[in-house]
Amino acid sequence: MSFKAAALQMCSGTDPERNAADMVRLVREAAGQGASYIQTPGSSDVAGGAAA
Repeated sequence: MSFKAAALQMCSGTDPERNAADMVRLVREAAGQGASYIQTPGSSDVAGGAAA
């Protein structure tokens, strides 16, 4: 069994809606190139916010 994996590289900003749109675009691009497993960064929703 084999599969194609993709690891997304993002530069997330402080706008969660834009980050989500960027992530969706990148996931669709990876899937369109045959990836069946796609890993997103842990901080793909927002960056630069206060630590919890």
